[in-house]
Amino acid sequence: MDLDGAQAAVERACEEFKVPATAAAASAVLLQFRSSPGVLAACRHILDRSHSPDARFHAAAALRESVVRDWAALGPGPEGRAALRRYLLGYLAAAAEQPALQVVRASLISALAVLLKRGWLEPGEGPASRAAFFQELEAATSQSAAARRVGVQVLEAVVGEFAVASASPLGLPLEHHAKCAADLQDHYLQGIFRHAVGLGRAAAQQHDGDTCAAALSLMAAILAWDFRRSAASSSFAAAAHHQANGGLHGAPGGGPGHGLGGSGLGLGLGLGSGPSAGADWASLLLAPDTLDWVAALLQQLTAAAAAPGAPAAARELVARARGVVVALSNLSADVFPREGPDALTGPGGGVRGGYLRAVLRCVVAWVAAPHEVVAAAAAGDELPLWEACKALLALAAAHPPRLIQDAGNDVEAAAVAAGGLSPPPHGAGGGFLALLQALTLEVIRASCAAEVAGGSGLEQWAVECRDMLVETWALMVQRDCGGAGLNPGLALSLAVGGMGPPTLPGLAEGAAAVCAALVEAALAAAGAEAEEDGDGDVGVENEAAEAAAEDARMAEAAALARAAPAATFPLLAAAMGAAQQQLLAAAGPGGPGAGSPPWAVALERLCWLMRMAAHCLADSGAGETPLMPLTLSIAVEAGGPALAAVEGLTAALLALPALALQEGAAAVLSPRLMECCVWSLARWCDTYLFPEEAEGLPAALVASYATRAGGPAGGVAAGSVAAAGGHVGQGAAAGAAAGGVGAGGGGGGGGGTGQAEAVVDGLARLVATCLVSFPGEAELHGMVCTVLLPVLSRRRPLCACLLEASPSWAELCGAFAARRPQLASGLAPKLQRWLSQSLCQAACGFPNSDSPQLLAASPAGAYIANLLGPTAAEVRGLAGRPDLGSLAARADVIAALAGMLEALRGGACRGAAAAGPAARTAGWALLSGELLGPLLALQRSAAGEDPRVSALLLKLAAAVVEHHVGYLQADQAHVLMSWVLELLRQYRSGRGARVSVSVAVAAGGGGAAAQRRRQHPSAHSHHKHGGAASNGNNTGAAALREDAAADAARELRALLSLLTHITQRDVALAAAASDGWASSAGSTPHSVTMTASGGVGGSTPRGGAAAAPGPGSSAGAEQESGVAQVVLTGLDVLLPLLTPELMAAATAAGTGGVDGSGGGGGGLGGAGGKLSRLLFGLLAYMMEVHPHAVVALPPPHFATLLSCLEHGARGAAPQQGGGGGAAAAGGGGASGSSPAFDGVVVQSALEGLAGLAKYHHQSVMNGGRGFGGQCAPGPAGGGGCGGGPLGPYLVQLLLGICLLGDAGPDVVEQAGDALLPLLQSDPAAFASLGQALVQSSDPRVAGQVGAALAKLVSPEAGGAGPGGGGRAGGGAAGDAAAAVAAASGLGLDPRSLDLSRLSRRVFRERLCGVVAELRGLLRVR
Repeated sequence: MDLDGAQAAVERACEEFKVPATAAAASAVLLQFRSSPGVLAACRHILDRSHSPDARFHAAAALRESVVRDWAALGPGPEGRAALRRYLLGYLAAAAEQPALQVVRASLISALAVLLKRGWLEPGEGPASRAAFFQELEAATSQSAAARRVGVQVLEAVVGEFAVASASPLGLPLEHHAKCAADLQDHYLQGIFRHAVGLGRAAAQQHDGDTCAAALSLMAAILAWDFRRSAASSSFAAAAHHQANGGLHGAPGGGPGHGLGGSGLGLGLGLGSGPSAGADWASLLLAPDTLDWVAALLQQLTAAAAAPGAPAAARELVARARGVVVALSNLSADVFPREGPDALTGPGGGVRGGYLRAVLRCVVAWVAAPHEVVAAAAAGDELPLWEACKALLALAAAHPPRLIQDAGNDVEAAAVAAGGLSPPPHGAGGGFLALLQALTLEVIRASCAAEVAGGSGLEQWAVECRDMLVETWALMVQRDCGGAGLNPGLALSLAVGGMGPPTLPGLAEGAAAVCAALVEAALAAAGAEAEEDGDGDVGVENEAAEAAAEDARMAEAAALARAAPAATFPLLAAAMGAAQQQLLAAAGPGGPGAGSPPWAVALERLCWLMRMAAHCLADSGAGETPLMPLTLSIAVEAGGPALAAVEGLTAALLALPALALQEGAAAVLSPRLMECCVWSLARWCDTYLFPEEAEGLPAALVASYATRAGGPAGGVAAGSVAAAGGHVGQGAAAGAAAGGVGAGGGGGGGGGTGQAEAVVDGLARLVATCLVSFPGEAELHGMVCTVLLPVLSRRRPLCACLLEASPSWAELCGAFAARRPQLASGLAPKLQRWLSQSLCQAACGFPNSDSPQLLAASPAGAYIANLLGPTAAEVRGLAGRPDLGSLAARADVIAALAGMLEALRGGACRGAAAAGPAARTAGWALLSGELLGPLLALQRSAAGEDPRVSALLLKLAAAVVEHHVGYLQADQAHVLMSWVLELLRQYRSGRGARVSVSVAVAAGGGGAAAQRRRQHPSAHSHHKHGGAASNGNNTGAAALREDAAADAARELRALLSLLTHITQRDVALAAAASDGWASSAGSTPHSVTMTASGGVGGSTPRGGAAAAPGPGSSAGAEQESGVAQVVLTGLDVLLPLLTPELMAAATAAGTGGVDGSGGGGGGLGGAGGKLSRLLFGLLAYMMEVHPHAVVALPPPHFATLLSCLEHGARGAAPQQGGGGGAAAAGGGGASGSSPAFDGVVVQSALEGLAGLAKYHHQSVMNGGRGFGGQCAPGPAGGGGCGGGPLGPYLVQLLLGICLLGDAGPDVVEQAGDALLPLLQSDPAAFASLGQALVQSSDPRVAGQVGAALAKLVSPEAGGAGPGGGGRAGGGAAGDAAAAVAAASGLGLDPRSLDLSRLSRRVFRERLCGVVAELRGLLRVR
């Protein structure tokens, strides 16, 4: 190559690139130059001789690319890579003081780091040659300060290049990157950190700001290193005992090569044995010399950098120093040595105390004047405050509060004594906690001002800093142990949630002050929010996220309130009383009236105070038995002010529902306030009102809320339910005169006072009031039916009190039984189901409800019959009407029928089953004696053509099977299964034949929006009370298509739910034990074939081969009513709809995007998520229990099932339009645009494949064909066939999931259960796939790939194999060819591993090890 010509061409192109007319041609020339082979000499020529900075930049960039592309041409000799390395070091040192070449230096530094890493593991590159690089670097960059800065920048680039997360693409397996990172971490990273500390210290003494900034940047890069990636140094370990005895605070080292004070690299650790990585890191990170110079630097420069007109370099230096301090405050607990209580409680607090003092010396200096630092943040300099809050939160999360306070007090006292800090004005006693309290109060005031101002630019930093500081207080309160000091049993009190109130002096008082400030700020913000103009509409997703964040903040504030309940609870109670008085004054005579700003302010404040009071008094109890918070319980047990505070706050909480029960309260109270009231009362009731474990409450509260006055009151009898119907509204109003909900809070006396009964009856009246006096408020009705009522009907003592001592409950039950309009047409069908379920579930409160009794003598049975009998009679009468066809065209009739079906589903199934055997028997008697025939008639009629009614009939059948079939006698079970079978047959010939696949395809997109529109018919204003409803704007044909798609998806989900409940294990066991009704359960499951008319034919294949049905097989199958027959009939309905398009649509609504905001509710709870879980669970069952039937399916249907399982196992729904099949088997995980399934779906799909593989293995071992009669899906996927043998296809699919995706160990083990039978039954399939993998891998690692595959089938062949060392050059091709030849003979001997549990476990472990090894070899970066 003509070097001068190349230089001239590059310089000319650089100049032409600046002219728009010639920029495109010049860009093409420069790109061609950078991609040309053998361009290294030209790059060096341009760098040495060109005067154009632009030409030098392009030459540097081309040199970097050439290092990777032309690596083999460089050669390992002295004239090759070593020479290039020396050239780059010399050039960088020579150009260190030329500011115009800064960009060129950056490119060359990156090229040098890539050159070092690319040859790090090459043969002949041992520890000596690696250490030589650092020696050359030190020699080349030790001549001047600028050169030293370049040397630090080179080290920072090396650290970034060796880190796996930020490594550059080198075209090498990931294993190479991981090994380089591990070697650098284990042998050189500590020396680099030591060099950075020493160089920064020396530069700080010489006032060399640029070098200090470079050293701090290198320290930050090392502190950000991911130490978990190295097996040798998986985490920071604890320091050794000799370091805990003073070594960490003594002289850090001996000479300049080892100590922190020198500037040499000191990388001798790589050449000999040294201390363990964890202990050595502790000696570096915890030594005072590491951070003291940073603190001194910050003390010198902070004020100067904050002054107006300060140079940018000073501000950047201070910012980097603060970043290092924040990083050091986040050290893992593994770094610190294990110290006894004597060391921690002694002077200095041991090693941990010294570390805390070093960090807090910096942090306290940033926030020593809280008012000034917050004012500076408001003026735009918020970074010091934000980083101080971040550091304080990290310290509180990792260290005992007592040590933090002691260290902070020492730091503050030392600063005052040195004159660098004025005496603290922020507390009477001063100290660190007083400073932290003052800072928190200032930030809370600033955040409140930002929120009141309407979300200005202040809000982001102020709210974030407030949340961090409040969380800091909450952590310190929770971590403070209950005893005095650090007791020997709690040497390091690192467990969250210590027992009892805080014992640290000043902590409870500070927490109370912070809590009071939070309450004041929240009330001010609520008032400002209520006075805002505009509608304040918030999206459904944003509103849910905002509510969750607010609940999290309230939980932290509640933890602070519980630290000092005697001070905080009366404050909350007083605020609630004041807000209630403001509300009454605004709405009363002489006030501005409801809807006025004072009225809205009072309502908003009451909403916040109600929820906050509930948070303070009770935990959520999600997933566990609700108990009184332990800290609060211990404080109340001591009696005195704490007990009075809890009783006072409870009385204030119960005062608002008492107000709501007064006549005309609906005109004063808003629906949103009632929602908050219902939610708060439900949370309180779940903990305090007749709890499951009464001993969890203090005796005073047990007497008030968990003790009956004098036994059964006789207020409600089972037969009086119907007699009380119709007076729910009047009863609620009349009950208000009796004093509301448990008026009076002083129940701390002896036995029961009747207060509990008053509270229970008041809550029942509140339920009726919310349902009757607030018509059309779907959100409020939903809160009552789904939150409060389940709490009231969950526990037997509470239900007994409702049944025996609550006339309001009897009135509510009577109104429901009479189907009064307020509880029928006034509630959505779903809410009618919840209401019916709760009312029926309360039957558990009757005596002996758990013992089976005769139906006529059972109070619970009579209660259920009285509640649901009128509804069942109305359904039966509607089904028998001759004009049902014309009635089905009326929307009001369909809506009423939907509500009745949902009420029966909730009451006769789930509610009755939860109430005990007597209620369950009554529920089944109601269904079997009156409704089975009418329900079939409804499905046959025109009403059954309505998608809502069709889906509800299927859901009702699923609920009956789920809750009753396991408890029925053989003849009763026969009746039920026959009814289900007939229901499915009618659905298949009726509505099911008209469910359009093209409509269902839209369910993943628009259907989700339609579902949200139905669930939220009006935009519920989160900020306003009584605001106008905001209806959706989707109209026209698109909205109709969305509704039809959602209806189709709902029917499919109901069908899958029914089939899934039939296949439960207890049903299968019942089928095996009941010959009279499950004729197919005890024999070989029948295969199913699709006849031309859609009928089901059955036969028992030999060896798994599909047998043709006989002429009379369909008629014979119609006479059976077993579990298998019902499931196969359901599959006959389902299979024609299971296309890849439907799968993509059905799952898109439940999977959502990465942020979880997709579709119909996302993941675990969305509509599509439920459908996909049900579908894959059913397919897994069929593959495991009835594989003969699956294998005997016609090829198109079998290909449909297999395609569904394939996409489920891959973890992603198929793209609409196909694209699966064998062509996709080589791909790994899900594509970026496909919605991802959850882990339950993946597990079910792999279990289904494992069942199919086990069946094939057993059949082949017995001389049969297994699934040999079926073919793999074709290239088009979906329903195509003809894709070749099925065994190799499944082996390729499973190995692709394991190797090429990001599946975790659990998924790999599940795939191993399916892979082992396939390897035993078809060894040739694995051999051909192994040969293909070896051929397609990098020749440098082909031998290692072959050796790893050999380990899978024969672990004895575990050598490195040919080319195992990763040799480069000419030997790699020969090794790869040998590996290919060896892989062609791979195969698993069926005698080496069987399908026993031990063999499966051995194979899983072997597969996980092989997958871990192969991923690093096959993935290239």
